[in-house]
Amino acid sequence: MNDRTLEFEKEVARLRTELAAKSDFLSMIVHQLRTPLTANKWIFKMMIDGDLGAISDEQRKIIMRGLDSNDQMIRMLAEISNANHMSEWKLSFVPTAVNITECIEMAISEFAPEAKTKNVRLSFAKTVPVPPIWADKEKICLVVQNLVENAIKYNRKNGSVTIHAEPIGKNLVVSVTDTGIGIPSDEQKNIFGKFFRAQNAKDFEKGTGLGLFVGKTIVEAHRGEMWFESVPDIGTTFFFSVPLAR
Repeated sequence: MNDRTLEFEKEVARLRTELAAKSDFLSMIVHQLRTPLTANKWIFKMMIDGDLGAISDEQRKIIMRGLDSNDQMIRMLAEISNANHMSEWKLSFVPTAVNITECIEMAISEFAPEAKTKNVRLSFAKTVPVPPIWADKEKICLVVQNLVENAIKYNRKNGSVTIHAEPIGKNLVVSVTDTGIGIPSDEQKNIFGKFFRAQNAKDFEKGTGLGLFVGKTIVEAHRGEMWFESVPDIGTTFFFSVPLAR
């Protein structure tokens, strides 16, 4: 081994150590921020449920806004954490036969309160039997959650979010359709970029620009694809395909 090769390997080792240290530091920061936010969430819920005494309707509305903001921060931290651990995920996939209907129903249940706040109709249009897929359940459920959350977040009041799932060839194709703000045509090519957010999305809601990047990365690690169709001011449909169970 010559000196040049040895020097190169030392530099690679140094960079790996530095990246690992940065990843660990970011994980620690996320954890330190998430802990008080989780505690705040339960305090808000106790107040809303009347466990700390009766409150007026006006007070309930104010507390609900605080709870929504708190939940938004928790989800943003989760997205940052997910992106930070992306390289580790590629090495830790544990695929099994997964009933993706469970992921869809969990996402609907989780985001039903947010949909109700905006009067958005949230539904799973199950028109055909949904066969099991070959996937890591935790990670593929995260993809569904991200798409459903975005469909509600960038929707309009009295809009709708409709989820479909059907087998096509050797894959299952899942789609999430909204009636929201859409994606500007000149920005669609960048939509899966890390930290990218379309200008109309920035003006409409806060976010990190990580959800779609994380989702596409997870789907592609399953040997699937993610794509979309969007018309500005009319709505968007995101699709992803994953292999059917063996």
